Formats: sequence, C-alpha cells, structure tokens
Amino acid sequence: MDGMLDVFAEAFDDSESYSSKRPTPQYMAKLLKSESFVGLVAVQEGQVIGALVTCHG
Repeated sequence: MDGMLDVFAEAFDDSESYSSKRPTPQYMAKLLKSESFVGLVAVQEGQVIGALVTCHG
C-alpha cells in the first residue's frame, strides 16, 4: 500500500495528499479485506512502478 501511494503521489503530482497523511495499518488491513476494494500493483525489482485501484459498493 505504501508503494502504491508513492506511485500515486508522483503520478498526480500531489505528494502532500498522498504522503503526509498515510492511513493507519489498521485501516489498510480493513481496506484490503473489503470485498469492495481491488488494488493491483506492478512491481519491478522489488519496487512498485504502477498501480490501479477501484472501489465499489
């Protein structure tokens, strides 16, 4: 999740929103368990280089 947020911060040129107020580990665990959240990441040599997220519900 942190790698995904880093990619979004760079892609959307908004490091303030994506880096300064990171979700708590408890919130991230709940989000990842949710059936309404789907997140995909592309990883190269251990680094997240791309990401896609959708939420529905």
